[in-house]
Amino acid sequence: MIIIILIIYEDGDIAERDSGQKYLRRVLGEDEQELKANSPVNLVNNIKADLFLVHGAKDVRVPISHYEQLTTALDKIGKPYQSLVKDDEGHGFQKEENKFDLYPRLIKFFDQHIGD
Repeated sequence: MIIIILIIYEDGDIAERDSGQKYLRRVLGEDEQELKANSPVNLVNNIKADLFLVHGAKDVRVPISHYEQLTTALDKIGKPYQSLVKDDEGHGFQKEENKFDLYPRLIKFFDQHIGD
């Protein structure tokens, strides 16, 4: 399995720019062992909160491969989650019809998982 925190150096629009690479090195560092230890894919066993994952398949900032690796890791340990992926969205939902689909789902999720 590829480690999400490592592929951010290679996958997506941040990695395409020298300034993006400098930013990643400054913020995340370059120690491969530390990056692996802090990767969300490797920490799914520690997740206690209920999850609702939202992703745009055309996202160039956080490519869909990140979502796929995370959900694979969650499935592997049997951690339940809800998700919504839109094939016609990027980084953040912009299309009105997709927002109308997302927001009621989020409200329902919050109602179910956030106490009064």
